[in-house]
Amino acid sequence: MPSAFTLIELLLVSSIAAIMTLAIFSTFSIGIKAYERLQYSGLIQADVLLSLDKIEKDLHNTVNFSDVAFTGENKSVSFASLATSPLSSDETLSLGRISYYFDTKNKSLIREENVYTGIFSKTKVLAYIEDLTFTYYYFNPQTQQYVWVDSWQSVNGIPEAVRIKAIFKNENNKDVEITRTMVIPVSR
Repeated sequence: MPSAFTLIELLLVSSIAAIMTLAIFSTFSIGIKAYERLQYSGLIQADVLLSLDKIEKDLHNTVNFSDVAFTGENKSVSFASLATSPLSSDETLSLGRISYYFDTKNKSLIREENVYTGIFSKTKVLAYIEDLTFTYYYFNPQTQQYVWVDSWQSVNGIPEAVRIKAIFKNENNKDVEITRTMVIPVSR
């Protein structure tokens, strides 16, 4: 008696193999998509944190200089700080005006640097953010309390701290908020 497979047995084995292949492929496909979404969200969050570190470094280098007042609004801040000349080959630091502002049209954070040699540079520091706000912390002598305000004028000197709140979309298209408070040492 010859040992052979019937047509029904071959069709049954082929069907089972096709179902198992489909299950394995869909599992790998779902895993790869989840990995890509996590990578995207993690990259944006890392960019936001690195940008906040850069702003914090600039704020720590703030100096009280009469020609460059510390001013701030809800979407921008400008102050005297150490800046590098873009034309300098050795990245020599000099005094200049550093400004950060949120470009609502392009949803990006822009950094402008003006050094006193007349050189100006403008850099997009952070993109793909939904909103960014600055608030300023100071001691109010009338109420004898520390308070947060949405704007800062130079007549008040330099604030004690600046709080920056950045909002961006995660992989599920939901808003994620990162807030960082940066103390300014020269204000004391």
